Amino acid sequence: MIAITDQSIDSSKLKRDLLQGESGALVVFEGWVRNHNDGRSVESLEYEAYESLCIKEGQRIIHEAKNRFEINEVVCVHRTGHLQIGDTAVWIGATAAHRGEAFKACQYVIDEIKLRLPIWKKEHYVDHPAEWVSCQHCYHRSQFSFTEANFYSKQINLKEVGLPGQEKLRKAKVLVVGAGGLGSPVLTYLAAAGVGQITICDHDKLEASNLHRQTLYSFENIGEPKAKLAKKRLQKINPFIQIEAVVDSLQLKNAVEFVSTHDLVFDCTDNFKTKFLLNDTCKLLSVPLVQASIYQMEGQLQTVTEDSSCLRCIWPELPQENCVGSCAEVGVLGVVPGVLGTLQAQEGLSLILGQPVSSIDSTILFDLQSMEMNKIRRRKNPECSICNGSLKSIDLNPDKYVAPRAEFEIIADDLMKLDACELIDIREFEERDEEDSIRHLPMSDESEFEILDKDKNYVLVCAKGGRSQKMAAKLRAKGGTNFYSLIGGISSLRSEVEIG
Repeated sequence: MIAITDQSIDSSKLKRDLLQGESGALVVFEGWVRNHNDGRSVESLEYEAYESLCIKEGQRIIHEAKNRFEINEVVCVHRTGHLQIGDTAVWIGATAAHRGEAFKACQYVIDEIKLRLPIWKKEHYVDHPAEWVSCQHCYHRSQFSFTEANFYSKQINLKEVGLPGQEKLRKAKVLVVGAGGLGSPVLTYLAAAGVGQITICDHDKLEASNLHRQTLYSFENIGEPKAKLAKKRLQKINPFIQIEAVVDSLQLKNAVEFVSTHDLVFDCTDNFKTKFLLNDTCKLLSVPLVQASIYQMEGQLQTVTEDSSCLRCIWPELPQENCVGSCAEVGVLGVVPGVLGTLQAQEGLSLILGQPVSSIDSTILFDLQSMEMNKIRRRKNPECSICNGSLKSIDLNPDKYVAPRAEFEIIADDLMKLDACELIDIREFEERDEEDSIRHLPMSDESEFEILDKDKNYVLVCAKGGRSQKMAAKLRAKGGTNFYSLIGGISSLRSEVEIG
């Protein structure tokens, strides 16, 4: 809220009105009339304002502050008329969960007001004639003074974009699922290009191991939700777009709601279940989907549209989770998701602009070590229930497509049913936490497994179940039928049983 008033400012009432149970901090800025300025003695001040324009521009400033900072509310009141020494000329209050964001919001609002609002100040001096003075020299941070036309000027010069193309980008509503290694470049370039509405969907918090490839974030952000961090960063890149942060995972219960309200979706995830759920939902709702996947130094890119083939054309059944190692398990060079995410952004922008998109008809494979690229032509599978139209309803459940698990794969609930069972953590030393107390044999010491007691059952545990499945299969092929793999890895174990 912003108000222009010729009455005295009641700071106590303003504070009371701002108090909220959900806020942990209230930061207040008060600007008072002082008795001197630039070496001159001041006896009073006089303010005049173009009120309607002040309110209109002030509301923009308040809206910007709420978008830029994690605050609950911000209020600004500015006096007009003749003020005496000690009177409050301007009052700003911001509430937030933490004081840091409230401090930043207060500073932002006062700086913008001094720079942008049509308010004039006359100083009445003790021994000099009164003068109108400017306060614009008082703002403390560099302020953008450019227009959207300035911001996009080099892009608009492209014949493939122009003013009509920029307007298409401005009107586009895009959903980005995953704000990690792929999502960072996708979000950066969509925001910079001027995509008007971007929704970021990610339930994870930032970890130290993310930073080498997730370039939207800084080390001081560790432990905070990626979606909110990404929103804050993107708003500093482009102030002309709207961004929504959703700290949640895409699931069966919300997939249709999320996808149906957007014109384009980017799959920046790293698990089959979400990829297939996005594929099915986008295909049935006729919303284009740009997908990318990476594996060590390789990556692939494809776009699924209403008329193209889809993932189900190639894999009618959802592959076993972790049949391909994750970044945590097999490693990744930060530049690989950076390159693939940038290519995703390019394909998505081309879709919005109505330009050719080669990944609609082909899956493009990249080997960044050899710098080779191959295109595999994609065709619809006539037996695909989604593409052939036999599946009409949005009854999407990726689990019903899952290929059957191997006989030696078990879930945490089955541990008590296995006789003489011992858990073995096969992760490497650097992956383990201090609280991990189950027996540890890293999978790199394969010979140690072959001399274990053959009369006992061993359940191998890794991060998510991929390496343990491969290790158990390998040992069983050598006759070790007493080896099993825990589906879901260490996280499923922690959620189901007490380790110790």
